[in-house]
Amino acid sequence: MKYPSIRAALHRMFDNDLDDRFEAGLDLLIRGLKARIDWS
Repeated sequence: MKYPSIRAALHRMFDNDLDDRFEAGLDLLIRGLKARIDWS
């Protein structure tokens, strides 16, 4: 019964990684939009 918990832990790890990358991408997008507004 060890394997399901390892798989769940890995899944959680990758989910968190995906969330972090998504947040970073969102942050970049917002900063890019702000920069574009400042330029015009």
